[in-house]
This record gives sequence, structure tokens and C-alpha cells, in this order.
Amino acid sequence: MSWTQSHSAPFSSFFFPFLIAPKEVHSNPSSALLLVFGHKGLRTAMIRYEDDSLRLECSRKVTELPDWILDVCWVAFHDLEHLEVVAVTAHNAVMVLRTSPTEDTAVVIQSEVNCILYSARARLLGNSIVVAAGTVFNRILLWHSESEASPGPTRVAVRLSLSGHQGVIFSLGFNEDLSRLVSVSDDRTIRLWNLPLDWKALEGMEQHACALVLYGHTSRVWDARLLPGCIVSIGEDTTCRVWSYRGECLQVVEGHKGRNVWSLAVSRERNLVATGGGDCSIRVFTLKSAERDSECAMDVKIPQLQSIPEAGHRKPDAPRSVLLSGRTAICLTSDGCLYALEMDTAPGATATPVEKDWVHILHDPEFAGYSIMALSEFCDPQELRMLALGNLRGYIKLLSVAHRGVCSVEATWKAHEGKVFSLNWVSCINSSLSSLLFSCGPEGITICWDIKPSEGHHLTAIFTLATLILPPSKHRWISAALVVQDIDDCDKSIYSIIAGDRKGSLHVYRSEFVPTLVEDHSITVTGDKFMEPLYSLRGVHGPNGVTCITFHNGSVYTAGRDGYCRQYHLSLEGRMSELTKFRVVKGMDWIERLMFIDGDLLALGFHTTDMILYSCNQNKYIVRINCGGGHRSYGFSSKQELLSAKEAFAVYIKQSAVCLRVASIEAYFTKPVLQPAFVGREAVSLSVLHSDLTSGTGLVAVGSEDCSICLLLLQPSASNDRDLSPCKVLKTLQGHISSVRALSSSPSCHGNCRLLFSGGARASLKAWLVPVGGLDSENGGDVTLEAELFLHQDSLKPGRGKGKAKHKGLVSELPPECRVMALVSFPISELCSSDLERGICPHTSALHYVAAGCSDAVIKQYVYNEKDRSFCALAQLTFHDRCILSMEYLIHRDTKKTSTDAGDDFQKRDTFFFNSCGFLFSAATDGKIAVWSLDRAISEWLGSQGHSLTKDEDSSLKEDSAHSVGKTVSLTSDLTACETGQVPDLTTSIEVHQSGINDIAISSITGTDSYHIATVGDDNALAVTHFSVTTSYYGLNPRANIVVQKQFIEPSAHYSSITGVRFINPDVLVTTSIDQRMVVWQIVDRPSPDATPDGGIPSLKRLACLPHSVADVSSLRVYHSRNGTVVVLCGIGLQCFFMQRL
Repeated sequence: MSWTQSHSAPFSSFFFPFLIAPKEVHSNPSSALLLVFGHKGLRTAMIRYEDDSLRLECSRKVTELPDWILDVCWVAFHDLEHLEVVAVTAHNAVMVLRTSPTEDTAVVIQSEVNCILYSARARLLGNSIVVAAGTVFNRILLWHSESEASPGPTRVAVRLSLSGHQGVIFSLGFNEDLSRLVSVSDDRTIRLWNLPLDWKALEGMEQHACALVLYGHTSRVWDARLLPGCIVSIGEDTTCRVWSYRGECLQVVEGHKGRNVWSLAVSRERNLVATGGGDCSIRVFTLKSAERDSECAMDVKIPQLQSIPEAGHRKPDAPRSVLLSGRTAICLTSDGCLYALEMDTAPGATATPVEKDWVHILHDPEFAGYSIMALSEFCDPQELRMLALGNLRGYIKLLSVAHRGVCSVEATWKAHEGKVFSLNWVSCINSSLSSLLFSCGPEGITICWDIKPSEGHHLTAIFTLATLILPPSKHRWISAALVVQDIDDCDKSIYSIIAGDRKGSLHVYRSEFVPTLVEDHSITVTGDKFMEPLYSLRGVHGPNGVTCITFHNGSVYTAGRDGYCRQYHLSLEGRMSELTKFRVVKGMDWIERLMFIDGDLLALGFHTTDMILYSCNQNKYIVRINCGGGHRSYGFSSKQELLSAKEAFAVYIKQSAVCLRVASIEAYFTKPVLQPAFVGREAVSLSVLHSDLTSGTGLVAVGSEDCSICLLLLQPSASNDRDLSPCKVLKTLQGHISSVRALSSSPSCHGNCRLLFSGGARASLKAWLVPVGGLDSENGGDVTLEAELFLHQDSLKPGRGKGKAKHKGLVSELPPECRVMALVSFPISELCSSDLERGICPHTSALHYVAAGCSDAVIKQYVYNEKDRSFCALAQLTFHDRCILSMEYLIHRDTKKTSTDAGDDFQKRDTFFFNSCGFLFSAATDGKIAVWSLDRAISEWLGSQGHSLTKDEDSSLKEDSAHSVGKTVSLTSDLTACETGQVPDLTTSIEVHQSGINDIAISSITGTDSYHIATVGDDNALAVTHFSVTTSYYGLNPRANIVVQKQFIEPSAHYSSITGVRFINPDVLVTTSIDQRMVVWQIVDRPSPDATPDGGIPSLKRLACLPHSVADVSSLRVYHSRNGTVVVLCGIGLQCFFMQRL
């Protein structure tokens, strides 16, 4: 048996060991030498750059020291096996180590203050070793010694003592000439110390005061570096901060997820900073942007006209609304004046616009008091953009806007018999139509206008294409819209119009466009022309409105003032089904616009008083402007303008002034992410979705404490199929409101796909459809959220409520504070092993059994139907008095009797006959395993629902509810099914462990009806129970029983709690524990004088024990690959091992 360790997805050097900065070897830039250390071990490695590729060579041995290593530095280097280094150890000592293949020698230099250190830094200065040591007593001790010390123990005096920190010291750092020292601590401060030039000559321990204290990190500070012009620090708040030597915070760099940025490296020559976080991502940024202010602020008052006709005694004119066209700000005032201002100022320049720079375009008293405006989308810098103005009397004025803000009036016409509530320029997907304008007037009447420009880009004609009417609501006007063209069977152009209103609802219209020329610049709308919505999705974005509807990669994306983004699939019939919904970033409760750039989703929105532009891929704010909040008129650069200018322009109104902001976003386009993020917090659950024996690839889902699910692709190395390439993050799924504690997968009836069930806090259960065909796809395929269920909904009962509950006829309890701890799922077709059974129940391939074990000791069972994407409650199981920790299922094939033995009587029965028996194994913190029989309850449920299983597969499209994310069938019918159906039988219970059982694994014994069930728990024990399944029949009803035959326990299988167990083959299993060890066991029969006829006394034999790098390991899964088996561990990070077949 041989084992090969693969790449650890959370780059292990960001935890242990740490990496020393590369050093050129023999002045050859094509190679670099690394010294890797951690715990008590030290090893050298050489990185070679050859033919645009990297090759790593490691020394053959790991040098072990007698104490923990805190820091190392080079003395001399000959080759990988012969070197001389200095290592600082945890008891304030220095070891001068000389290594060779045959012998290692070490000289120990001990400080006279023999204490435990939290951190240390060593530097060579000539022949001296300079040491800064951070003690557990919050002090910094500086001492030095000669590197050529005599053999034998040597004690040296401490020259300088630095006090001031109120917590333990995590890291220390010198500058180039050792005149300054920086320290970081548990007290969240960074302290700078100016060292006296003669400190090495001081006698005794001298005290020294701190020169500068820096506050800014909101959590503990882990590390800091001194650069010639600034100080760089990292901390637990996931930020990297750049400070001046005057104490000013110059730059705050975000992007890492989770809680920590662990590692920091700087390149003084290239002015680069690299950070490595607990989310396993590596990010690089330059310090250039810290040298200047990246934002230019300009506040400009509008000019006051000396004579305004009919102005009377009005108040001074003030800006009412603003827009942005490229670098041109367009302002419409309360007196009906339109101004334009060109911004030629670059960030950091001193010249700013003044009042006289405004260009007066027009003044129209008809647009005084109330007026709105909308600007068409940016397409090309040389193309004209159209500006539409609407007023209180229903008039629309159309202007053309040139590149530098030159505007000219094109047309004015009366569109509505009253106030123009909204104007929206709308994109038309898959169509040559452009410049579609939607205007909404009283009573929700909305007109779609087609603006036809001539070859000279000037307006030639205006057409009406359709007249829509919105359903009645309090705020009855359109806030966003999208048009998608489809071609029907008769080659006619059919248009789907998706309109979002101010009440957060989506309305879908579907019709042909019939252009009608507007000749006299007025239009009369009659009631018989109104187009009613095909259907509506009410309140999907809360009560504050839909703000954006856009189209990307075949999906419709919507956003609103609820902070959520929703993805929909638009069918050829115009039906919208929700694929997923997610919150872009915590804190952004108002999303105004969505933009897709090179696979990244940029969200423009508001958080409290800030306007922010957020990157989902880079997980950071690109632009953050304090504008005062979103309830004001504003303008922001379009997607094309961001791409072309590499700058973000913003304009808004604040205190009767037009405020202009210019921010550089060049750093965003440098792609600073060298390695993408894994998960931001601990990984707590694992599920293998798919594995390919031919290619050796595997698709794994990982649930995390940060409420996300990460899809990882594991691939064999191109050079050696026994090694795995670095894990590739395909997709991150959002939607849970707390930790994703449980994952389970089941084969889907939709081609090459898998169903992934996930469970978390607030008893939430979600079903995802994951395509596994293109495992090498960069985007991981189009993963969709099929259904969502909150398990507390089962407690809803008909009652006499008040308010909304009274109208619904249901009384709901508040969601319980319980969480889903374990999930089990499998297709019900696994119980139907004959063609006869499949013929009677043709849709069992779309039905899945799902069991959710909860923290309140209840197991809730459901049948999930893929066709209508619904959960139907099956039964509720209660046996354990404690929290459910793990579950597993078993399908036992009975080869002695088949359904064909029953003849014609089988098809006359109300229940279904299975010659396979299903069992559910559940384990809790009480140390017991409960075994439940499932086949009778499932068969009776299928019998009671038999007529509904023969429906046409597309019948669900007739129901409006099918256009939302999944559904649950009527709660009343669910409860009836639970009350009338047969509750699964408790077959037996087995007491195995003294405390909680963390994992269960089951393996069949080839050629028999017997099985092994392995369990591990908090008592450090591994237990294997040998049992058999016996089946008896009462007529056609099978009755399965579990008979326990043997049980053997390894009481101290690990040194601490065991969290995972899986079988590799029928008699070999692997376990893992908090002690960061993975052990391989084999089940053997030990000969005994009292041996039974069927073998000796069973026992466990330890085959191998391997250490791993995953702290607090929580889950273990295996899958078979070519030539062996892959073992996957997760916890604080993820690590894979490859086991070659015997």
C-alpha cells in the first residue's frame, strides 16, 4: 500500500509551515531557494524556472530540531543537502545549524532570559546574529551574538527591553539597516520603535519608549513589514493596511473572505505586496495607489439665471436631477433649466470646475417644478445618446447628446394624460431594435416607444410598439424593464417584456410589436389596446422596488432594494423560473445596477450613506463614495465607460450642489487574485457529486461556516496520475443564512446531472441541480436552485389567525432555533429493481427520498419530485433524545424473491412491492444507532399517489407556482399523508459509544447478506458492528429484520475525537480525527480456540497512520479513481490523499 499526498486547497504554507522569501542562488534569476519550516521541522527546496514553467526540487530529508522554530535566516548555501542556517526557537535560543546528508551539527546560543516566546525575528549583520524576541509577558527583548560561537551552550545578555503592548506579541520585523523595529500584538495595535544606534553596546537590560502607535485594525494584528516609505500590516479583520510613518492610514485593501489574513510578503524592488488568507486565496496589489489620493472630489453650484420668465417670487433655482454621460454631467433644475458640465479633471489634479463652466442647454417652464429624465445606454463614444425628459402634464421631450455633452432638442410630444411617473431606456435582446423607451403614466399605463435615428444620427421618426398596463398597486409605475425577442414556429418575432415595478414585483408580457408612427407628436391611448401581463411574480424584491433587469449568458438577472440578486430562466414560451437568489454582499441592502465584466459580477448600490461598486469575484469594494445615501438623484459610469476609461465617474446632488467624484479603478483590471478563494470559514460538510474512473477526476461539494457551498474539481496531475493537481474552484453557491452543516447528493433524472441537497440553520433545506458533464468547465456549469424548504413549515396547521394569517387560514409558529445536522438522499428507483415495478411506477426516477436529521432530535422525511420541483412530507421519526449527528442509508437486495413471483395479483395492489429493502441508520449524541425500515412506508406512499405519477411531465407548467423557486405541496395534504401513511418501523437500536457518534459508514460483505457498519465518536473509539439482514414475507409484504452478529471496538483508535470514517473496500476503512492523523484499518479474523464455524474473533489491524494539515477536521469522504482511491478531508482547509490499489 502506498500513499501520495496531494495539494492542500487552503495553501498550507499560510498556516504551517511559513515560507521564507525566495533568494536567488548564485545570482541566477532562473532559480530561487526556499527554506520551509514549521513545528520542529525544517526543509529546503529549489524552484527552477524552465520553459515558462516551474519545477520544484526538495531536499531528501526534514531536519528535526529539539524545539519549536519561530524564525530562520540564511548563513551559507552550497546545495539542497549542504547548508548553514540560523534558527530561533521557542525558548529564546538560537541554533546555528549545519546540515549534510550524513550528519547535522548545531551550536546552541541561549539568551540569559530563558522564557517562552510567541514570536521572534533573526537577522544577520556581519558576523553577528541580531534577535528580537516577543515574550509571553508582552515584552520585546533584543540581544545579539556572534555566529561563530564556540561549541557548547552559550548564554548572552539581553541588551534592550521594549514595553508597551497590552497583549501577546504575534510578529516582529526590522527595517533594512536595523534602525527600526515594528511589532504587532493581541491588543490590535502596531508599534514602531526607533532603536538607538549603540544598543548592542549597552550594558544590562535597558528600557526604551515606543516612537509611534498605530490603531485601525478592528481585530488582532498578525504581521507587519517596514518599507522605505510606509508600513504594511495584516490582521484578523481580513484587511491589509498601508500606513505612513506619521501614523496616517494611506490604504485599506480588502478582498479576502472569512476572518484572517495570515501571510504577508513584500517586494521592495517592485513595490508589490502579496497576502495569503484563511480563505486560501493569494492576492497581490501595488503600493502605487497609496502614494496619491485615488479619488478626486468636486462640488459645483449651478449658475443662477438673472431673468427667468414667469419666475415670480420663486426660491433660487436648485438642481433637481442629474445624470452622467461619459465625463459629462447633465443637470435638470427645479426651474426647468438643463445644464451640462464636462469633467476633464483627472484624479489628483488641482484644477476643478467652477460655476461658470456649466453650459446652459435649454430652459422650458413646462418642465419646472416636477420633471424626470433618463439617458439611453452607452454603446460607442462616437454614437449619440438620447436624453428623455418627462413632466407633470404628460409631455416627453427628446434630446440628442453628443460625446462632449453637446445637446440638441429633437422632439416634444404628449404621451400621457397626466404625470409621467417613470422613463426607462430598455435593451432588446436578440433583436436589431435599439433605443426603446418605456414611459409610464397614470393608472399604470406604460407605452413602449421605438426611436428611429437617421444615418446622420439625428431623429427621424417615433413609433409606438405596445401599450402595457400594470396590475393595481400603491406605486403603479415601472422602475426597470427588459425586452427579449424569440422566433415562434411560424417565423414570427414574439417579444417577451419583463417589467419590474416600484412595489418589487415582476410582470411578464408576451406579444408581437405593431409599430405605429406618431405623426402629430401626440397619441391617444384607448382601453382596448392595453396589454395585460401574462403572469406576475409579486413582491420578489420586497416593497421598495425592482431597480435592475439585465440579461447574461442566457439568464435574466434582477436586483432590487432588498439587497438580493435573482437569476431566472426564460423559456421559449415566455415563462420565468427562478434558478437562484443570493445576496451580493452583506451590508448592501440597496442594489441599483448589475454589470458583468469578464465573468465577474459588479454590483452598484448603496450602504447607509455610501455609494459602492462591489466585485463578486475579487470580493472587495472597487469604489466607495460617501454621497449621503441612495434617496437622491445620481449618475454613475456605464459598463462600457468603465472598460474604456479605467476610471469611475459619479455625480450626485447634495446640499443644493452637484457633487462630482472621479475614482481610479485601474487596480481592478490588473487581476490581483493569483489563487481564488476556497471558503471564508471552516469547512464543515463534504459530498462527492461525481467521479470519473477513466479520467480520474472528481467533483466535490464543500459546505462552510460562511453560509456558502463550494464546488471543487479534483484532477490527476498531468505528469503522474498518482498525484492530484491543485483543486480548482468551479463555483460558489450562496443562499443559506448560516452554516451549511449537511450535504447529500443523488442521481438526477435530467441527463448528466446530480441533485445536491444542503441543510443549515433555521431548519432550511435546499435542492440544487448540478451539471457534471463538463467537469473541466471554468464556470462549473449552470447550477440552479431547484427548491427551497423550511422544515418548520410542517408545523403549520389550519387555525384562526389574525391579519394575514387569517386570510391564509394557517397559523405559523416562529422558525425554531434548530439546524439540519445530517442529510441522506437516494432515488426511490433504487428500491424498484425489476422492469415490472418500473412499468407500474414510471416516474420513480424523478422521485428521491430525503431524510433530514435535526438538532432537536427529530428526523424529518420527504419525497422530492424533480418534475414539479417540490418536497412532500413523508413522516417524522423520533427515537433519540439528543441531537442527531450523522445518518446513512442501506439498500438491501433480496435475491430470493422477486415481484414476478406475485403474478397478476401484484398489479392489483394499492401498495408497491419491492424486492429491495431500504434502511435508515441514525446516530446521535446519546451514543446509540437507530435502524429504521423504509420500504413499506415508501411503497404505501407511492400507492396513494399512483395516479398523479402518470401526469404529463409538462403539466407543472400550467401552474403559476412553477415559475418560482421550487414549491412544497399543500401543507394540509402533507399532514394528511403523514397521518394516514405507514410510519417507518424502528427495526432495532444498538448502543455503541459512550458519547456522540460523529460518522457512520456501511460496507457489504461480498456474496452474503451481511454488512459491516463502522462508527466513530467523541470517545476516541472506532466500533465495527457485523450484522445481517433477514427477510420474511406475509403474503406479498416483505418484512426485513436486522440481526447483530458481532461487534468489536478499538477504544483508543485516535488521541482525540474522531470525526470521519469511510470504507475503501469491504474490509479496509480509513478514519480521521482532531489529532490531525489519518489511520487506515483492516478488518481481520484473529484465530481463537473458541472460534465459531464462520471464522475467528474479528479485530482491527492498523495498516498506516499519516499526519495531515487540516486542523479541526470535520468530514471525510472517498471516491474511486483510476489506479486507486482518493480520500478528501475538510476542516480549516481541505486536503486530498491518493491511495494506490493493493
